[in-house]
Amino acid sequence: AYLIEKGDLDEAIPWFRQAYETAASANAKSDMAIWHSSLASVLALSGRLDEADRVVENALSLRAELKDLQGLAWGWMTKGRIQAARGRNQEALQEFQRVLSSTSDTELAWDAHAELGSLFDHIGDGPRSRNHYENALKLIEQTRSDLLRSEFRITFLSRLIRFYQSYVEKLIGDKQDGRALELADATHARVLAERLQSKSDRYKSISASGFRRIAQASGAIIVSYWLTPEASYVWVITKDQIHRENLPPQSRITKLVEDQRTVIEDRIADPLSTGHPTARELYEVLVRPIERWIPQGSRVILVPDGPLNSLNF
Repeated sequence: AYLIEKGDLDEAIPWFRQAYETAASANAKSDMAIWHSSLASVLALSGRLDEADRVVENALSLRAELKDLQGLAWGWMTKGRIQAARGRNQEALQEFQRVLSSTSDTELAWDAHAELGSLFDHIGDGPRSRNHYENALKLIEQTRSDLLRSEFRITFLSRLIRFYQSYVEKLIGDKQDGRALELADATHARVLAERLQSKSDRYKSISASGFRRIAQASGAIIVSYWLTPEASYVWVITKDQIHRENLPPQSRITKLVEDQRTVIEDRIADPLSTGHPTARELYEVLVRPIERWIPQGSRVILVPDGPLNSLNF
């Protein structure tokens, strides 16, 4: 689960294979089904679609033999993702709808709605896409990871993050910057709660107008970052307005942050006085795009994301 959350899918795959082989050596069919289902899901995410297809068919056979209806539905979810990745939209649609019609499980339902939201967005059906994304969001708010079957908890957080990233991206594409900001902030709270294993199922979100009220009451400018593999964004919130700027993908920002940490830890000279190029590049990437909205001497409330949590701004 740790490797999946980090995005190190290639490193995670051998561990799932080993777990499956251990279960197979003991002829533990229930465990075999669990580990092959998980392996198929990770293979699909990593783009190894042919192998994922073979593995999920094996998992589905085991689930059918065990009469595990919920496990079967998880296999159909993976098959739907494989078909979507291959561009076979109709086949993917059928698999996701099959999941929704076969189970009332909240965890399965939000995942299916999320995939349908992404699928309809891809084919240009905005209203149906938004409807499925919103249905997924409502169900996510009712889902607690500590109550899930252990096999489904393995990938829960990574799937949750991917959903939020996908929906925020769609909202930005639809020019709904305020709603995208609201969802990004709610994501920070939910992901933190999951990592802290909080038992609370309440995640209070702040509206776009609420952000402006906070800025006014505090006499500050709020700067909120959102980093994803495909693209990153930053919002600047004042008492009157909300501005958004595009930033590079997370990988580039992560490398700059890591390089800056190395400079601070390994160099004897003060990086502030020497003006190291990494620090200048970080400024150009993270601050330059928004500096026109932050007058000199302003009080700033910073909401970092991902690797920016370890950066001393």
